[in-house]
Amino acid sequence: KGPKIPEVLSPQQVQKLFFALDPTHRLMAALLYGSGLRSAEMRRLRIKDLNMDRKTVSVYEGKNSKDRMVMLPDGLMDALQTHIQHIRILYDQDRRNGLPGVFMPHALAEKYKQASVSWDWFWLFPSHRISKDPRANVERRHHVCDSSLRKAIQLAKKKLNFSLKVSPHTFRHCFATHMLEGGKSIYQVQELMGHSDI
Repeated sequence: KGPKIPEVLSPQQVQKLFFALDPTHRLMAALLYGSGLRSAEMRRLRIKDLNMDRKTVSVYEGKNSKDRMVMLPDGLMDALQTHIQHIRILYDQDRRNGLPGVFMPHALAEKYKQASVSWDWFWLFPSHRISKDPRANVERRHHVCDSSLRKAIQLAKKKLNFSLKVSPHTFRHCFATHMLEGGKSIYQVQELMGHSDI
C-alpha cells in the first residue's frame, strides 16, 4: 500500500473549526497549525519552552530525538497569556496539596532535584486529573492525553457538518501546505517541520 495523500483544509475551514472548539482545545489546535508541531510535541511542551519575547517555541526530543525551534504566531500571544494564568492556578494548587512534581526526562530528576516542582517545568497543557505514573509509582499530574484534542475535534466537526477526515495531525499538514501556497521555500518548511528528508 503506497503513501496516502494527506487531508488538507482550506484556511477558512481551519478558522471555522477553531471557533467550534473550546478555548483550550482551540489554543492546542492553533499551536499545531501556527507552529507546525506534531501532536505529541505540543502535548509535551513545558512553560520554559515558550519564549514570548523572541516568539519561538523550543521542541526537545521530537521525532528521532531531534531538537528544533519553531515560530510562535503573534495571533496566539493573548490566548497563551490567558491560558498560562489559568494553569498557574492549577500549579499553585498542586504545590499546596504537596503533589509530587511533573515527570522529568532522563537523568534530570536526579541532577536538578527541585526542577520537577518548579513552574518552568510545569506542563503547558496539563491534565485536569491526577494519575498514577507507572515509572515512579506515584500519583502526579501529567500532560493532556492524545484523545483529549482528538475527541474535541470530532465533536466540532460534527457540529459543523464537515465530511473531511480531520485529526490533530491534519493541522500540521495544513501548516505545511499553506506555507508553501504562501510562497515559502520547501527548504524553510522542511526545517520548521523537523523533517530530515525533503
